[in-house]
Amino acid sequence: MPTLFHCLLPTTARTRQNILLCKKLPSTMPSTNKGFSLIELMVTTALLATTIGLATPAFADMIGRHQIRQQTDELLASLRLARTQAVSQHLDVYICRATSADQCAESRARWADWSDGWLVFADLNNNREFDADDNIIRQHYDPNRPFLLTINQPGRLRFRHDGSSRNLGFYFCSNRQAHPPINRKLTLLYTGRTRIETLSEIQLPKRCKIHADDA
Repeated sequence: MPTLFHCLLPTTARTRQNILLCKKLPSTMPSTNKGFSLIELMVTTALLATTIGLATPAFADMIGRHQIRQQTDELLASLRLARTQAVSQHLDVYICRATSADQCAESRARWADWSDGWLVFADLNNNREFDADDNIIRQHYDPNRPFLLTINQPGRLRFRHDGSSRNLGFYFCSNRQAHPPINRKLTLLYTGRTRIETLSEIQLPKRCKIHADDA
C-alpha cells in the first residue's frame, strides 16, 4: 500500500500499481476542507462591518470635496465665458442667480443663495433685465447641490464691453459634517481677473456659518 509520500512523487517515479492505488488514496484520507466555523464567520462579518463603517465617511468627504471643486471650476468657466463674450460682442453680459433652467431670480439681495445655479445671458436690448429678447449663453442649473453657494454683493453680475466688472466674492460653503469642512472662495476683481482660495472656518462669512449650523 503506497503512503502519502509515495503519492507525492512525480508520476515517472511511481510504479503503475502505485499510481492506481494513489487514485483511491484521497477517498480514504480524512478531509481537511471543514469550511468556516460560526465563530470565524461572526468575526469576519464584524471586521467587514467595521471596515465599511470607517470607509463610508471618508468616501462621502471625498465626494463632497470633488463636488465643490467641480462647481468652482464650472463657475470660473462661466465667468471667463461671460467676459470673453462681452469683449468680443461689444455688449453687456450678465450672470444672474437661477430659479430654473431659463429664469433669473427676482431677488437680488446680498448673501443670496446661488446654490441652485446661474444663467449667463447677453443683454441685447440694454435694459439690464433678462427677457425674451435676450440670448442665454450658458445655463448651469441643479437644485440638488449639497452645499451653499453665496455671493457677498447684491444684484446681478455684469461684464462690460471692455471686460471690466466689479469686486466680489463667491463662497462655496460645506456643512460641518464633512471632516475637515471644505470651503472655497472665488474672487472676481473689477479688471475681470479671478483667483481661488481655500478658506478655514475662521475666514468664513457669517452666512456660511449659519448654513453649517443648520445642516
